[in-house]
Amino acid sequence: MGLLTRDIALDLGTAATRVYNAHGGVAVNEPSAVAVNTTTGRILAIGAEAGRMAGRTPAHVKVIRPLRAGNIDDFEVTGRMLHHLLLLAGHRNPGRTQAVVCAPSDTTGVGRRAVLEACRQVGVGRVRMLPKPVAAAVGAGLPVQEATGSLIVDVGAGTTEIAVLCLGGVVAARSVPVSGDVLDSAIRTHLRKRHQLDIGRHTAENLKTGLAEAEAEGRPLAVRGMDASSGMPVTLLLETRDVQAALRDPLDRIVAAVGDVLDRCPPELYRDILDQGVTLTGEGARLHGLDRLLQKATGTPVRIAAEPGTAAVRGAGRCAEERSLRSLLETAPDR
Repeated sequence: MGLLTRDIALDLGTAATRVYNAHGGVAVNEPSAVAVNTTTGRILAIGAEAGRMAGRTPAHVKVIRPLRAGNIDDFEVTGRMLHHLLLLAGHRNPGRTQAVVCAPSDTTGVGRRAVLEACRQVGVGRVRMLPKPVAAAVGAGLPVQEATGSLIVDVGAGTTEIAVLCLGGVVAARSVPVSGDVLDSAIRTHLRKRHQLDIGRHTAENLKTGLAEAEAEGRPLAVRGMDASSGMPVTLLLETRDVQAALRDPLDRIVAAVGDVLDRCPPELYRDILDQGVTLTGEGARLHGLDRLLQKATGTPVRIAAEPGTAAVRGAGRCAEERSLRSLLETAPDR
């Protein structure tokens, strides 16, 4: 790729889509959401505006998340969303644009071709793929091209990807369907079963992200919802340990998957990881207590990358900018 201002990196995520302009940084970081009038088929809002509408729409309006676990679930809506977000990033004539796209490590050929076609549909001239764990590791500053092992755990909204990297490649990896969405769902299920309280997805997310501050201040978490039996609005005060109990099972599944990847890691690289530790990326990396849980389970240091939510797109952006990183890129599949 030439070093052009029109070179971009894309992270098409379940919860957010991010666009990185080469030599300009992250230009767009918007919810992967599209509001559609189901009667007329007209798109009403895309990105942040559509995200704010979730859970608040009339019956004839639906907020769609067109990507699932990093793969395209609704091709037409993804194309419309991507076109809009490229405009926000300043690409009004994307014909000369060249894109590095983060791809889940377990994406099939069909899934990769769908991403390629979506990019071509909006006029992107050339597409190169980069496994998302590699992109996240580059964005986190790990020495992925060196002869030393690195362990990355990328906790996204749709899936958690765990990978041991060395010499620019993936040595051992596993993707598990435990993610920010699953954690939010676990909180909602727990509150309904234990407290007969119905809450929305955004409320569950706020409870999850408010854990650290509430625990540090030694105070309960206030939550407003609807009484499951009467349908009346109600406010409860929850102890932080109540929310943590809801998260225990899905977090244990992440820990078990990390252990499985380490079990399949060559001894030489395992020693490297014991020294260097685990790096957490993705928005889920911020979950209070996850780093301590992994450190206790693996016996290795655990660090959270700076700006973990954008680590993958920043890593892909570096690959668009720096010639020395181009060997990490994969050629996009043919049609």
